[in-house]
Amino acid sequence: METQEFEDYANERVQEAGRLPLAGSLELTARCNLRCAHCYMTSYRAEPELDTTEAKRILDEMADAGCVRLLLTGGEPLLRDDFRDIWSHACSKGFLLTLFTNATLADEDTVAFLAGHPPMLCEVSLYGASPESYGRVCGHREAYDKAVAGLRRLAGALPHVGVKSTLLRENRGDVEAMAALCADIGVEYNYDTDVFPRLDHDLSPFDHALSPEEGIEAVLDSDLHRRAWSREGDGSDAPPTPTLKRADKIVVCRAGESSFHVGPYGDLCLCMLLREPHYSLREGDFLTGWRTAIADLIERERTTPEACSQCPSLAYCVPCAGRNFLETGSVEKPAPLQCRRAHAIAAAVSAEGKFA
Repeated sequence: METQEFEDYANERVQEAGRLPLAGSLELTARCNLRCAHCYMTSYRAEPELDTTEAKRILDEMADAGCVRLLLTGGEPLLRDDFRDIWSHACSKGFLLTLFTNATLADEDTVAFLAGHPPMLCEVSLYGASPESYGRVCGHREAYDKAVAGLRRLAGALPHVGVKSTLLRENRGDVEAMAALCADIGVEYNYDTDVFPRLDHDLSPFDHALSPEEGIEAVLDSDLHRRAWSREGDGSDAPPTPTLKRADKIVVCRAGESSFHVGPYGDLCLCMLLREPHYSLREGDFLTGWRTAIADLIERERTTPEACSQCPSLAYCVPCAGRNFLETGSVEKPAPLQCRRAHAIAAAVSAEGKFA
């Protein structure tokens, strides 16, 4: 099922039945074998991560609640000694699975296992086109060759492998080389310039980010972005976007309505960025948490809706409660860098005539 097909399916089911946990993500670990300068992930809880039995039980409860599409991620999920056991169990539940990995641990044996239990999509993070630039971003220049070798193995064995990059000050000159590498391997390559605060509200990842204006300039030649920014409007001056319909709400996306996130300690929450409120799946079951603890925020209205609803760049923005919380400490207060990004997109689209 392609992304747009699933979105259409999710919209139809939610309209018919109300809130349904159709799509989710599960972080198997906060640990990683790399130290990426811009990573938002931190070990934000001082307790052991989910064990095998707990992870399997939660997968069972997700499936029973109606989850169809599931992302397994980290950290680096392949670090877990029980990854294959958990992955096999997830496959047995019938999920449409996606795997996020940096591919450095994708050796021949691991790839052979995944080929026997293939994900719908395997998405590999790649942050440089040479050991030098990869090392500047990820802290381990020697890991570059492992990442590329793992990517080649995955691409040769799995039905759908993609590569994503975040362009930073340290690797901004590598776009063409990374695109050429991916073309040689035969995988789709997408990149972005958006960087998030860490889960403990540390803003240091921004030290490595391009400015919003530089970032938009850097992705102007990206087909992915140009398609998103040049959508046909409905007669108005700006293209349509779901955020316009919920601009008076704190949560404007599908989080908590048809999607959810579970962290490595068993915390059920709205999304990867917004970890509060949360419900402990170690202390209770998934369906109870879905129906209670994370339901309230999604219909809460803004106390100052005009801050976003009257913004001329709203059509190029997804006001994000999680990003707001991490950057400003409030789910409602707009994140300044997100505002600048939306204005920069609007200016770029206007300057290019909506990419006509």
